[in-house]
Amino acid sequence: MNKQILSLLVLLVSVCAAAYFLYIKSMEQAPEKTLLYPRLLENADKIDRVKVSRADGVVIDARRTRDGWRTQLQQPTINYPIDQQSLTDLAESLTRAVLFESKTAKSENFSRLGLLDVEQTDSQAALIQIEAAGDSYQVLVGIVANSGQGSYIRKVGENQTWLLDRVINLPTDKVDWLKQPILDVDPQSIIAVKRTDSKSFSIIKQQNDEMTFALSDIPEGQTLKYDSILDGFVNNITSLNFDGIENLENELWQANDIDASFEVSMDDGLTILLSVTEIDEQYFAKFESVNPDAARYWNGQTYKISSFAFGQLNKGLDDFVEIPAVESDTPEIPSIDEGEAPSGD
Repeated sequence: MNKQILSLLVLLVSVCAAAYFLYIKSMEQAPEKTLLYPRLLENADKIDRVKVSRADGVVIDARRTRDGWRTQLQQPTINYPIDQQSLTDLAESLTRAVLFESKTAKSENFSRLGLLDVEQTDSQAALIQIEAAGDSYQVLVGIVANSGQGSYIRKVGENQTWLLDRVINLPTDKVDWLKQPILDVDPQSIIAVKRTDSKSFSIIKQQNDEMTFALSDIPEGQTLKYDSILDGFVNNITSLNFDGIENLENELWQANDIDASFEVSMDDGLTILLSVTEIDEQYFAKFESVNPDAARYWNGQTYKISSFAFGQLNKGLDDFVEIPAVESDTPEIPSIDEGEAPSGD
């Protein structure tokens, strides 16, 4: 019995020793993690340009400025702010991306991974160009692996393709990563909003402890529908998002009746004009600065907005007020079920 136990112990020790030896050998033979761009990680804080292009043209061409990251819009030419977090996440992903697994090096198989050159009209790839510390990096990003583990990539000028250890998230179109909402003003700095067309009304900030807004044109005998309705309307202006930026000429604006016009006054003296209109069942908004020295990136741009956003802005006085219900002192008389009328029999 003791010999059997001893034999089992010897066998167990041998198996454990062999397993440990194999583990050590596998660790020695395992390849080190290879970064997509090792030098880029060293200069991550020096990235000053990120350009993303697809087969249909440039999506964003973001450059670092003293005012943050901006991309150039062509219609009209203006440097428009980019969503900082989206760009930061992209830079972080590329600087830390690891070449997880090598894939095909045959050009005839590039299309299966979405890695055709963007010069080809049927390319699904996004070409990313990064500039940092005087160096330039160019990589094609294709589709995401079926496993969802990571994106396929191919460095420009090379045939070898790779699966990364992560998914590279990219903008889908030219407005996807533009700053939202439109305005860059603090809602707390607004002191008045006036509707200036035929449906005029004025919302004025009260100089009290709550700094709430008041409607200066409430008809006699009416009240606000609820206490925060005016604050909500002002917030609709400052939180307005857009679906696109359109190149609509002033003549087109003038040829259509403006549905609503507003004057927004700020506590620093800035005055913003807001116009909203519907053209062919599409909805647009335009912000303009009255102060030439305070012109911002949004000045004069025509923004395409949703029908819901349009409805939230196109408000009249009747949307804010109501005639309060009058409570009657007369007790309500309960109804009496009289049943069916007696028959004539």
